[in-house]
Amino acid sequence: EGNGIAAKLTALQASSVSTDSTAPVLNAFDLDMGAGTLLLSFSESVDTATFDFSQISIQSQKGAGGISVAVTGASVTQRSSSRDIITLTLSGSVLDTIKKDTLIATTQLNTFVSLTSLAVKDQAGNAITAITNTNAKDVRTLTADGTKPTLSDFTLDMDGSGQLILTFSETVQGALISSTLITLNNGKTGAAAQTFTLTGGSTSSGNSPTITLVPSAADLNSLKKLTDLGVSVATTNMIFSQGLIKDAAGNSIDALVTAKAARTFVPDTTAPTLSSYSSKLSSATPAVLQLVLSFSEVVNATSLDSSKITLHSTSSSSAATKSVTLKVNTADQSQTSDTTLTVNVLAADLTLIRSNRPLFELLTSSYASFTSATVSDMAGQFLTAGSFRQATTNSADLTPPRLTFFSLDMNDKELLLTFSESISVTSLKADEITLQNAKSSPTSSLTLNSASTKQSIPTSARVVRLLLTAADFNSLSTSLTLATGVADTFLALGTTGIQDLFQNNVEEVPKTNAIQTTAFTRDNIQPKLTNWTLNLATRVVTLTFSEVVRASTFDPKELTIVSQAAASPSSSYKLTGSVNPSTSDATTF
Repeated sequence: EGNGIAAKLTALQASSVSTDSTAPVLNAFDLDMGAGTLLLSFSESVDTATFDFSQISIQSQKGAGGISVAVTGASVTQRSSSRDIITLTLSGSVLDTIKKDTLIATTQLNTFVSLTSLAVKDQAGNAITAITNTNAKDVRTLTADGTKPTLSDFTLDMDGSGQLILTFSETVQGALISSTLITLNNGKTGAAAQTFTLTGGSTSSGNSPTITLVPSAADLNSLKKLTDLGVSVATTNMIFSQGLIKDAAGNSIDALVTAKAARTFVPDTTAPTLSSYSSKLSSATPAVLQLVLSFSEVVNATSLDSSKITLHSTSSSSAATKSVTLKVNTADQSQTSDTTLTVNVLAADLTLIRSNRPLFELLTSSYASFTSATVSDMAGQFLTAGSFRQATTNSADLTPPRLTFFSLDMNDKELLLTFSESISVTSLKADEITLQNAKSSPTSSLTLNSASTKQSIPTSARVVRLLLTAADFNSLSTSLTLATGVADTFLALGTTGIQDLFQNNVEEVPKTNAIQTTAFTRDNIQPKLTNWTLNLATRVVTLTFSEVVRASTFDPKELTIVSQAAASPSSSYKLTGSVNPSTSDATTF
């Protein structure tokens, strides 16, 4: 009848209350990989304060065996007025974990959600109905990641093998990085500007927001050579071209045209080490002994101090060890590559080395010690010291040639000298050769004339032919106690008598231990009368022969003077004797 309810000032208690006992259900979910949001649509209002995000999992398939990522970090960023639709923003770590693998959350066919009953409650405190792994719910809407990655920061580590650590705004595909698109600069302009573009590099990083790039050894050494780039945070900046890297969804990073400064710089604190060294003789004249030193990294050639290098003949110190410490030769050394230095040993040191046999003659007698002050790297780190390091190779011929045998041919008036190796014929000094009649303590000897002619033998570089001067030949041919046969023909040779092809002086053959000839050819060529004169006023006949003859063997009764050069001259006279004949052996008497 239109009568209003009567007002009641005292509350009326309900006769009965039926509470909500229905568990909420997840009806649907949407995943936006670009925004990093997970939208959950429930059957009723839920209490967001009861969320346990870790009980929610995004997975690649229904059932076991696929990829499953627990939502260990998220926040409620939006809710409907009825609180049955909730939007979660996933934490960066959860989102990156999902993006690391292209087999999950890239299509609707590999995007599912499962959750336990502990995930959330409704307003009445009813736990949500669990969705098991096997019955995981299909995504309703999947929004692909369309956001391009950006470089957040980077670190340049110059120590050890070097690292360039790049941190991006999201997960990127490390395997796709194009390191040659990266250029480092020191942030300066004009003449002070220094830049370096990588030529390579490697990474073991997979899909991750942080990619560790190991530059090639050549690039690292080239960087270390630059004195004002990559030596501090202030001198380390980066730019890169388009296409450096892509995120997990295939979005390519834009070019970085405005240089970005490094967040952190790690200096080189690792001492260089000597990787190996070798020795050789240069082809110059005179030959120069060269030590080729290879290091673990680029070194500062100007810091090399060759006086910190000592050469040894044995692998450890002993009474038998021959050692020579080099002198400084900063004016004559070169850097043949970033990691290789060539040291040219001073001539005085080479002479000293040669005098300390068998130092550096063979690989087995080639050892060296290097103090830490020998050289430093570009960061000023001194070399790791090493003692008695054996050479890797030794092609330096420091072994003196040795006279192995000789022969004397009095017919051809020549000495044939045979050595242990190829020798330099032009270096032969005949006046360093002495012929003597005994191995030691000779009673007769002859030092050859320096004017003797020296010839090479085409068939052997180890043999030298020495043609005796007329004076030397005559001295030998008239001697009754020297060079009359093998028994009285010995040879001594001074150390400067001849050199090998690398200017090594010959091993001395001392006069106290002379070498006996292995072959001797006697002079069996008859002397010839080449000229004669007759002076009737003085009654003197002068005879000239082709070689020295022994005066004691001359018999004037065998001399006949004829009237003409004919088989039967018309007249002749045979001498009957002579008065005061010459008593000296000579070619003329």
